[in-house]
Amino acid sequence: LLKPALLATAPGGSLLCTNNVAAVDLDGWLDQLQRCAAKAGRPLMGCDVLAPEADFPSRDGRHPLKIALLQL
Repeated sequence: LLKPALLATAPGGSLLCTNNVAAVDLDGWLDQLQRCAAKAGRPLMGCDVLAPEADFPSRDGRHPLKIALLQL
């Protein structure tokens, strides 16, 4: 779903991406987002990681919910 979303987002636009799979590592997921954007011809101008709200706790400090705001 990321590639069509990247292609539908206007230049200078933003895209909010989420992943809620605990087995997926944050750094690996961010790398995957960057690779997909580059492959689609829409390299990222910026990527801000947003922390989950306090009411979404994690026992091990690795939140299953990962949120990234991509700037195109």
